[in-house]
Amino acid sequence: MPSLNAAESPPTKGVSEPAHETQAVNGPDTLAESRATAFWRSHQSADLSALQWQADQGNAIAQRELGQAYLRCLPALASPADDYLRSARSMAANLSTAEERALLVGAAQFRLQQCQSLDGGQRVPAEAAALWIDAAATRGDVPAQAMAAFRSSGEGRPERIAAAWERALREADGRALHALLGSEDSAGFTRHLGTVVKPNDALAVMSVVACRMGAACQPGGEVMLELCLNAFHCSDRSFEELIFQPGELGDRELAIRAQIDSVVRVIVRMQALD
Repeated sequence: MPSLNAAESPPTKGVSEPAHETQAVNGPDTLAESRATAFWRSHQSADLSALQWQADQGNAIAQRELGQAYLRCLPALASPADDYLRSARSMAANLSTAEERALLVGAAQFRLQQCQSLDGGQRVPAEAAALWIDAAATRGDVPAQAMAAFRSSGEGRPERIAAAWERALREADGRALHALLGSEDSAGFTRHLGTVVKPNDALAVMSVVACRMGAACQPGGEVMLELCLNAFHCSDRSFEELIFQPGELGDRELAIRAQIDSVVRVIVRMQALD
């Protein structure tokens, strides 16, 4: 099943309505979809326009968040709004519960509202988005440095990834750790965590660790929104509640919990040495 938000694989509470709000198409699920949109909007801002001014003023966090927002908006703005929402409803039809279906369509509606609040809803090229993330990395933003290292290529990438893991672990930066998910086979990861994390469990373990260290994994947070749009795991729970729901991990659960605790202890020791 394709992703609704293929540009990226974790917000400010207190919502300001966008200038143009896309309405749900009339139908039996309209009320549920509207409530689902309101759920996402109650946990994140639908108006991202303030990021542009803050980024222009040199705020590294705003620069990184603006770059991320532009990347996340690429799929939503690639076609007319009605087509994007029609695609969301088509994909939602494959989900097993009415709640999941409503949450997916609500997530698509909310994402569209966010994107329409930036640059008048104009699609910004990926290259421009990357420049904002690079600017944040240059200013010392650790998550942006991790993102830049992860998407880099060519000679020196292993060293950049290793350095990013080192910084993310020492800073206990959940957003940076989340940005590095998928590179657990790198030397930077194995150097510090290779003896405490099993390769087959690394993604699950580090996802939870990233959440505990500050990635936006709370109910309705950015990680959960991305998980809904990208992987169609749509829930009103937190990431940790979702991954540890009964039967999800089977007999791996105790081992994964133990590895998570071990990683947290390693991070605490690394911080104590600084």
